[in-house]
Amino acid sequence: MMQQNLAAGTLFDSCENTIITRIFSMNNDELPRATAQELKGYKELEKEVDRLKALLKTESGYAANLEAAESASAQLDNLLNSYDWFDYTFEENGKVGLMDITERVLIPPLYDSIDETYEYFDNYPFTPITNDGKCGLVKRYGAGEPITDIIYDFAGYEENTGNYSVTLYGKSGLIDHRGRMVVPCILDSIDESVANLTVIESNSRFGLLMNGRLLVEPIYESIDLQPDEFCRVTLDGMIGYLTKDGQFTEDEEEAEIGAFYGVS
Repeated sequence: MMQQNLAAGTLFDSCENTIITRIFSMNNDELPRATAQELKGYKELEKEVDRLKALLKTESGYAANLEAAESASAQLDNLLNSYDWFDYTFEENGKVGLMDITERVLIPPLYDSIDETYEYFDNYPFTPITNDGKCGLVKRYGAGEPITDIIYDFAGYEENTGNYSVTLYGKSGLIDHRGRMVVPCILDSIDESVANLTVIESNSRFGLLMNGRLLVEPIYESIDLQPDEFCRVTLDGMIGYLTKDGQFTEDEEEAEIGAFYGVS
């Protein structure tokens, strides 16, 4: 889960002249900040839930451990829902950094703002930042070094594709979790995903991503994405279909009904 830096309050730690800024969740529900103590409790409960779930798979252990397994799972959910597990920003000398709930520094105070924060259990490799009015992505662990040039008008996690989106001169591009540019900044829109497929648009032409990777260049006048049926497209006024490897065909048999169903 992620959240954008929409609202903030301040807490002062024991370090002189250091301000820790708490980023509240988007629904403005104030929860106490999780600490290393809550994390330790979570890990212990998680281990116990896993142990009990293993016992439930045995014929003799199911009835004997069902109630305990349900109780432990409920305690684990309650612990997760009772605390704020998100990263926190901190400020030093007018620059902002990022730390997790254990107060481990993820990004040193090098930037003007941290633009998104994530929960402790998330596995996002980069964080969007702003510096001198421009945006980019930086590594979350280590020295906070950028993995993109800090030149963009926007940078943020793109949930539909599982990539990071960057915008430059009104056009969007996609960067994957390895920091590679999957699609350059040519896109006008990134539509909702269906079964790991995402329709993209550039200059009123449409293409297709599969699992966040470019499968079909934006060359089509329309794409009608129905994963359990055919993927119909229009190219230069001609109606056809896409095969599973993204090739154009007018042959329904070659296109294969349901070719994109359950893709992974």
